[in-house]
Amino acid sequence: MERKKKRILGISGIILLLVIFSIVGYIWQNIGTLDTEKERVVKFGSLSYYSSQNDVFVSPEELMSYPERTTGGNAGFGRFFKKSPNAPAGELPKVVLKKTDFVTEPSAYALYWFGHSSAMLELDGVRILIDPVLENAAPLSGIVPRYTTSPIKREELPAVDAVLITHDHYDHLEVKTIKFLRNRDTRFIVPLGVGARLRGWGVPEEAVTVCEDVRAGLLLPVHWGVFDLALHPWDESIEAVWNLASERGIGMVTPLMGEKIVPGETESRKWWKTED
Repeated sequence: MERKKKRILGISGIILLLVIFSIVGYIWQNIGTLDTEKERVVKFGSLSYYSSQNDVFVSPEELMSYPERTTGGNAGFGRFFKKSPNAPAGELPKVVLKKTDFVTEPSAYALYWFGHSSAMLELDGVRILIDPVLENAAPLSGIVPRYTTSPIKREELPAVDAVLITHDHYDHLEVKTIKFLRNRDTRFIVPLGVGARLRGWGVPEEAVTVCEDVRAGLLLPVHWGVFDLALHPWDESIEAVWNLASERGIGMVTPLMGEKIVPGETESRKWWKTED
């Protein structure tokens, strides 16, 4: 009887280890790989804003942080697995998009915000997909809940000329969407060092373009309204940006997720207030 119990415990332990290794392997695959430190030094060592001694990129400007201004408290690690008190009470409004909603030839200028930092930009006949995270903001499903589903599914994405990735946090770089797009005739524009992750996911070397600087004009607030990540009420940041833009006379657009943005036509309104 004792031998049987030991055998059962041994088998259970092996199964548990296999499950753990499978989960770790799945997460590792979804996170992707980076170049080695030696490879990065060779590639970036001549850049003034790269420190080969510390193997980091150094911002030319001071990076400001104000942890004392956090208004939602610290919910701990458990906040990634449950809805936080900072989340909206109900489903947020959005415009559901299908492939047929996009014209075959991209327009001179149009913009569709998909929520958080995901967007589709049409500019001078070129269509650019930005930070396409259409499902999950973590390498393991079930972590980091969404407030609402994406206004567009991957299968409904129109043909795009380029995919622009701003940085490699998972709420900006989703492996499933990258793999979905990798076999299309699409160029990927990424920050320095991020190309290695895409190559690890099967994106050809020639499809990856490294960019160094991007500047913008009209203000479209992003990085809000989708993922339950913030340590403050879900609409606090957009309210602050709205007030600041109003004070400084800065042009701003605040579309619904999925709504087509046309300068001079798209209305700026506090649609999130209807969710109170």
